[in-house]
Amino acid sequence: MKYLLDTNLLSEAIKPKPHSGVLARLQDPDLKLATAAVVWLELRQGFERLPTGRRKTIVGEYLHGLRGSNLQILDYTEACAELQAQFSAALTRQGRPVPLVDAMIASTALVYNLTLVTRNRSDFEAIPNLRLEDWFD
Repeated sequence: MKYLLDTNLLSEAIKPKPHSGVLARLQDPDLKLATAAVVWLELRQGFERLPTGRRKTIVGEYLHGLRGSNLQILDYTEACAELQAQFSAALTRQGRPVPLVDAMIASTALVYNLTLVTRNRSDFEAIPNLRLEDWFD
């Protein structure tokens, strides 16, 4: 099975006390891992906002390592946009709007037929047909 990792999964590895179960899965060579371009944007934006110093160096090295790993960064395509427009409009009509970035992540997972791994399941549970996992359990 292939997984699409949310921002909170990828940023876990550089926390002062990372979750051991998440780290083990991130380092499992048998898992096929990917993330969405918009997640990469969030990670890079966080890096760019950091002041120069030790923390920024650590985060920069981590991001550089991710780019050199087998982690795929998947494009947000026209198919993603079409699907997102459909489910976002339907959920908004039901009074359950999904934030733009979360909807982009979810539509990427759906179009590429991936399971979305996130700590924030509640942000995504209303989206139809989206497979979710939480590696923090």
